[in-house]
Amino acid sequence: MMDKIDILIADDQHRARQSLRALLSTWPPAGAVLEAASGREALRVVEESQPGLVLMDARLPELDGLQATLQLKIRWPGI
Repeated sequence: MMDKIDILIADDQHRARQSLRALLSTWPPAGAVLEAASGREALRVVEESQPGLVLMDARLPELDGLQATLQLKIRWPGI
């Protein structure tokens, strides 16, 4: 049996997060699907939940997705 992969969707568009969540619900390896609406919130969720995969929008409020991804990779290189 394959381990489930928890996934974080970081996007400021609620509808985009909903669509990705619906798509991921059909993917058998998907575990918990977490959401964040900003770069800062994404880093907080990663710190709390340590998902195996992060889908990050490049344009996010508070901290853009590129900077958030850079910080994420420095702090949690395995994600």
